Amino acid sequence: MIAGHGRLAAAGKLGMDEVPVIELAHLSPTQKRALILADNRIALDAGWDDELLALEFAELADAGYDLALTGFNDAEIDALLADELCDVEGDGQAEESVLPEVPEEAISRPGDVWVLGRHRLLCGDATVAENYDRLLQGEPADMVFTDPPYNVN
Repeated sequence: MIAGHGRLAAAGKLGMDEVPVIELAHLSPTQKRALILADNRIALDAGWDDELLALEFAELADAGYDLALTGFNDAEIDALLADELCDVEGDGQAEESVLPEVPEEAISRPGDVWVLGRHRLLCGDATVAENYDRLLQGEPADMVFTDPPYNVN
């Protein structure tokens, strides 16, 4: 095996009987040795996009997946998920947001669905059942915030 030792171990931990492979029979023994070094060096130089990683963990958690199987410990996962919920600076204070100018004409139109990370926002009438179908796409809602025409501003 040239590369993929970690992937093989993870597949075993997940109970997989088969793991897809890429055969590199066309490489010479010298090229294979160089590839082993390069593959491991690339892994050492790699980093994480913490925001994207937090979104992945949140979606896996929402799907009921056992996050312990990812190789991260509970403290690491909790820290990433906490960062996703509250973007704070090192001193614990919330960051100041710079708000853009409000355009003369609204960008959103009734029926528009905005995807915000793992959240979805619909511009529409909360009393129209079809709007919920458009927004949820057959998935159950974890939480719904609406401002129906009942004088709730």
